[in-house]
Amino acid sequence: MYGRAFLLLLAVCSAAGSELSQSAYLDVQEKFHIEWQYTDENVTITATVKTTGWFGIGFSPNGGMGGADIITASVINGKAFLQDRYSEKNGFPTMDISQDVELLSGSEVNGVTTVKFTRKHNTCDDRDMVIGTDTMRVIYAISPDGRDALSYHTPFNRGTRSIYLRKEFIPTQDLPADAFTFDVAVDNIDIPAYHTMYYCELKRIPKLSGKHHIIKVKPLIQEENLGLVHHIILYGCHDSISREKYFEQNNTGFDCYNANMPNDIDVCRAPINIWAVGGGTTFYPKEAGYPLGGDNSPDYFMMEVHYDNPKLISGKKDSSALQVTVTKTLRQYDVGVISTGGIFGLTVPPRADDFTTSVFCPGSCTRKLVKQDLKVFGAFLHGHLAARQVIARQFRNGTEVRTIDEDRHYDFNYQQYRVFKTPIDLKPGDDVMVQCHYNTEDRTKMTYGGLPTSAEMCLTYLYYYPAQDISDCFTMPGWAGFGPDITRRYLNEQLGYPKSSMGNMDTTSLLAKLTSDGFWTKEKIKKLQDDHLTFLHKPICFDNARRYQNIGSTYGAPKAAQKAPAKREFEEDCSKAASKAPNSIVG
Repeated sequence: MYGRAFLLLLAVCSAAGSELSQSAYLDVQEKFHIEWQYTDENVTITATVKTTGWFGIGFSPNGGMGGADIITASVINGKAFLQDRYSEKNGFPTMDISQDVELLSGSEVNGVTTVKFTRKHNTCDDRDMVIGTDTMRVIYAISPDGRDALSYHTPFNRGTRSIYLRKEFIPTQDLPADAFTFDVAVDNIDIPAYHTMYYCELKRIPKLSGKHHIIKVKPLIQEENLGLVHHIILYGCHDSISREKYFEQNNTGFDCYNANMPNDIDVCRAPINIWAVGGGTTFYPKEAGYPLGGDNSPDYFMMEVHYDNPKLISGKKDSSALQVTVTKTLRQYDVGVISTGGIFGLTVPPRADDFTTSVFCPGSCTRKLVKQDLKVFGAFLHGHLAARQVIARQFRNGTEVRTIDEDRHYDFNYQQYRVFKTPIDLKPGDDVMVQCHYNTEDRTKMTYGGLPTSAEMCLTYLYYYPAQDISDCFTMPGWAGFGPDITRRYLNEQLGYPKSSMGNMDTTSLLAKLTSDGFWTKEKIKKLQDDHLTFLHKPICFDNARRYQNIGSTYGAPKAAQKAPAKREFEEDCSKAASKAPNSIVG
């Protein structure tokens, strides 16, 4: 009943036993398999391909050949050959003058070619992509006729997959003897034939004898709906209110967050676990688990399922689930999840090649609701279709502490919970900024924050311990968050839009009119982007029971947020790199 996406991603112990080996099939037919390990400086890849001819593997900024860093390989008469190439556009890839890959081994046995090679994450070659912690679009091609001479691959022998090549994993843990599982599932619901549906369903928590910990959450997506179920979020209700009447009335499912959704279900918004397309199983660190049946425990679950159906397919039903593993063998800490960033109030102009939104988790919120230092051990970055980068940064007393997490090649269809090698300290009073870069070159209308995939979000969920009484920590840009009077004043005084053209329109109508008037020049777009960091925001802060917290009416971003993010450890300074002579291209 339940299936898997065709990207099979595994984490296993390598033969040496000292490195973590990961592997994936790049294609549906499972002809092209890669296994890789990485160190602080290098990545080593073993490609096993069902062919007697050449194959190619590459790293692309967008999933196509334009700008791609490409490696071609073949085995001829028992000898392996490897070539470092690049492509500026679709077509035959060019030999790179700097050969920055090292052939380790190669063989061809029973119609299967296997080649192992290594390269630095950052080769300081402008024609090589840096292999960082971002999503990598891995492209591949296979000889169409089994020959070794490089030739056109044809449309049927190439493809692309998004993968994290540098992803930390929580080491495999033996489950306690008392561990057991239960499923939190939707029950054969109809998937409507429209683009976006958010379905919310109230769920009872199984009766437990005392406090337990959730230690693992596995997605069980109905196989025939793999292309329709975009994400599932498991929330908790934390207000000690009975909701049994909904079960007695057999009325537990609703369209999320509209007027028909009862308020006592709408307030069930304390995040427990987030899964999205491309993601896998969530494991908690050995020292922590999410609490059920005791202190910090929710009273009920609320399950949110986002169905994305752009082809308007009809007649589909779904029973997808999250399989939850729990144990009574308690760990040292309770896990919590904070949702940071923003949704509503986001305003992205059309025809923008790189528009940056900056939203915040205010330090005034963490100061009020976070009572002790936290260890943040993982994160989940989230935007929608226009998002190209998501970056979460931490500030303390006005000074930037670090980048918490980031993906500068964000892929809406490949979202994963990411574990940190070392947990991050988050203190009461710390600010978190979430920056999202959007591309709207193909859009003619404003893009707003909201639930549909055509709208946008800019979120980072932080997984941490010990658990605190905090769920949402957001801001809204002031020109959208303080009402239409402030919007009109901002548009007139800051962007120069005439008062006579505005009337008494609301914020959305005003922004739509600006668009239809052709107002959004490159200069105006840049001004709106920069004002996220200088204009006051409206702070939004909720505890786990979704009680609004009074933390002041305005929020100003730290001045340090105006600086670019710090250079990452794999983005070394290549200005002093010695010039390199071309390496041999044969093994």
